[in-house]
Amino acid sequence: MQQPKILILLGTGRENSVTAKLFPAIVKIAQDYGEITVATADEHATRLTWEPSPAKVPWPQLVETSDAILIVSPEYNRSFPGELKNVLDQGYKEYKDKVVGIIGTSDGPFGGARMSEAIKPTLTTLGLIITQRAALFSFADKIAEKSEQEQIEEIKDRVTPILEEMVRIYRRFSN
Repeated sequence: MQQPKILILLGTGRENSVTAKLFPAIVKIAQDYGEITVATADEHATRLTWEPSPAKVPWPQLVETSDAILIVSPEYNRSFPGELKNVLDQGYKEYKDKVVGIIGTSDGPFGGARMSEAIKPTLTTLGLIITQRAALFSFADKIAEKSEQEQIEEIKDRVTPILEEMVRIYRRFSN
C-alpha cells in the first residue's frame, strides 16, 4: 500500500531551541512511515499573513502536495509560537481532511500539553483531522543534550504511535 507524503513542520523559529535540537531525531523516526518533506516556521513565516513567503515553495503548496502534517512545536507561555500561527494562517482549503499529529516540547513538567490543547481549535477550524494521541516531551532540554541516536532511543516509543495513527487515518480516508 502507498505510503503517505508527510510534511513535518518545526513550529519555532527560535535559534538553538530545544525543539529544533530534537527535530532531526523526529524526522529520522518518521522516515519509516512515509515520504517526508521538512519545513520550518522560520522559513515560511511572513510579516503579514497575506504577504508572499520568502520560502522557495510556498506553504499552501507544501500542504496541498502532502497527505499528512506532523507539527513539532514548543510551548510558549501556555500556547504555541506566533510564527506557527502565522504559517498555518497562510492557507485554508489546502488543509481539508488531512491528518495532523502534534508533538510538543517543554523545558518544564507539562511537555507542551498546553500548546497541544491551544492549537487544536485552529487545526479543527482549518478542517484537519487531529490524531487522538500527541507526543509530549517534558524536560526536553535534558533529551536535547544527548546524541541524536540517544534521542531516537528515548523518544521513539512516544513518536511511533502518532505516526502509526497518522498512517492509519490517511489510509482510511484515501480509499
